[in-house]
Amino acid sequence: MAAENFREVISLWENTAGMGLNPYDDSEEGLRRYLARNPST
Repeated sequence: MAAENFREVISLWENTAGMGLNPYDDSEEGLRRYLARNPST
């Protein structure tokens, strides 16, 4: 997973039944923060 994959990941999440998204953690910036904390993800 790389930050460059953000649009594809969001599309997948938005089209997955039962997947809950929030505007803070699941934003592009939120995903970048997560990947910075978890570089092997």
